[in-house]
Amino acid sequence: MRETAVAELPKFETMLSEIPGSKGKITMMQRAMFWLLHNAKGRIVTHRVIWDTLYGARPECDMPSSDVIKTHICHIRKKLPGWQITCHHGIGYSMVSRFKEAAPDGQD
Repeated sequence: MRETAVAELPKFETMLSEIPGSKGKITMMQRAMFWLLHNAKGRIVTHRVIWDTLYGARPECDMPSSDVIKTHICHIRKKLPGWQITCHHGIGYSMVSRFKEAAPDGQD
C-alpha cells in the first residue's frame, strides 16, 4: 500500500521566522523541511510525505533528483546543530531538539 498523505506545512509567516540555534543562511526549502520535521514532534516523517509535501504534483521533467532530500538534510544538520535529525533507513526522518528543556518548578 502506497502512502499518499501530505503533511501540512506551517503558514508562510512561520516559515520566515527565526529557527532556534540556526547558523548561516537557510533556504526556503530547508526551512520548509525543518518545519515539516519540527511539527511531527519526533515522529518519523516518511520519504514519500516529505517529497509530496515539498514538491507536490509536478511534471516528471520538472522533478529534482532523488537525492535532493538527503542533500537538504545534510545542509540542515550543518546549519542547525541544536537539532538532531535521525535517518530511519528506507523509511524517512525524525527530528528532536538538543536544547535542554527547562525543569518544572522545584525540580532539577
